[in-house]
Amino acid sequence: MMDSESDSEENKQSSSKEDMKNARIHSSDFSKAMEAKAVKYSMEAMGKGKMDKDCASYIKSKVDNDPEFNDGSIGAWQVIVGKSFAASLTYHTNFMMFFDLIKQRRTILIFKTQ
Repeated sequence: MMDSESDSEENKQSSSKEDMKNARIHSSDFSKAMEAKAVKYSMEAMGKGKMDKDCASYIKSKVDNDPEFNDGSIGAWQVIVGKSFAASLTYHTNFMMFFDLIKQRRTILIFKTQ
């Protein structure tokens, strides 16, 4: 039983490293663990083959329900997914990540507002 648990943990770490290789981070205030989760959630969303707005909704729902992303600070998570967009925004410090998923040719912006 312990072997299968350690194998499962190794697979998760390997998958996370592969996901991160597909990500080009432009800017991030996230911890490394939060960055890895954001990329993982984004890859899951893209794997579902839905429209960008559906991917954004999926990522937002995952972030909203992840205790690591919700430290008790007031605010709401926002997610933008697309091939090309511009943004000017105000966000909570330590709660913003802007990155590309290279293979999927998508740019993702995740941030927390008040």
